[in-house]
Amino acid sequence: MRLRYTAVAVCAGNACVYAVVNTTPLVLGALMQGLDLDEAAAGALMSAALLTMGSAALVVAPLLVGGRKRRAALAAALVLTAGETAAALTDAGSWMTLWMLVIGVGAGVLLAAVNAIIAATDTPDRLFGYALMSAYGVAALLVLGLSPAIGHAGHHGAFAVLAAFSFATLPWLRGLPQESSTWTPPAVGTTPRVRGGLALLAGIVIIGVPMMGFYAFIEVLGTRFALDARQIAQVFAAQQLASVAGALLAARAGLRVGLRLGILAATLLHTFAIALAVLGGGSFAFALGTILEGLSFLFLLPLLFTLAALLDPGGRWAAAANGALFVATGMAPALVGALITARGHPAIAWLMLAATPIGLLAFAASLRVVGTRDAGAVQRDVA
Repeated sequence: MRLRYTAVAVCAGNACVYAVVNTTPLVLGALMQGLDLDEAAAGALMSAALLTMGSAALVVAPLLVGGRKRRAALAAALVLTAGETAAALTDAGSWMTLWMLVIGVGAGVLLAAVNAIIAATDTPDRLFGYALMSAYGVAALLVLGLSPAIGHAGHHGAFAVLAAFSFATLPWLRGLPQESSTWTPPAVGTTPRVRGGLALLAGIVIIGVPMMGFYAFIEVLGTRFALDARQIAQVFAAQQLASVAGALLAARAGLRVGLRLGILAATLLHTFAIALAVLGGGSFAFALGTILEGLSFLFLLPLLFTLAALLDPGGRWAAAANGALFVATGMAPALVGALITARGHPAIAWLMLAATPIGLLAFAASLRVVGTRDAGAVQRDVA
């Protein structure tokens, strides 16, 4: 029963954080409209929030021991809700920059705390999958609320919906487990494990930049392929549902496939999907590629976070891995927006194709440290 309460709580916390990220294409468009920004300026605002989120997660990751995890999660959720509420009331670009930074801090600390809690459980592979599944399932529902809210009130409506959702998750976070504040965490590990952890973080950043570069500009790409706003929203919602399926598949069968094979196959399919969506030349290829991208990436992520949990059962590499992901996603809107301006939209696909072999090499270096795990459950003692 205690595990069930923990599962509900971490799913709620993860959904709260990912609501900011998974609605980026719609929020990006709302910011451009409401504050009269171009792609680069709106991308820079989103990058500020996401970079702050990733940086905050990386900074607090080593500190998340014992009872600090739960306390950090509860405080961060309040900060996130306050930041989204303030953004909903803001009309000035300068104030919006401040509130995006506040949102980033709150979301980043909450992200790190929740994922450190998951990594310290007996079944992190399943909980990572379920947490991501719930986050993307909620995002698909939020799209239905965001689209009309943006239509009626622009960015005010977008952030009002996000703030209302964050507020609604607060009671559920009380189910997060309270570890003993005197608990002493295990050492992060030997030098090979540190190298493996750093290789994993590097791989996540390398793959994450072009991934988020594609994701952030889905709305722009859809318009390029002559889709109207309703059709783009339908493709986006279908992608979120495919993401739910990918995370559920990872939770149920990820380790049965094996970390090595699962990470390789998902990374390659993810790259193919983005290339198809961007270079396929039509609306059908765009829609199919976008849906496959969601399916493959959300199968990949729980496997990468499980690998992080194997590197440190205390959860600190898992917290850092999430931070690295959001550092990458934070860098992407501004970097890829500038790249699109200079080279056109096909540059998104070419960047993904170039990054894939480098990212796979980094994942392979991390996998060599922990060895292959083909069992259906994670072994907690890997030191």
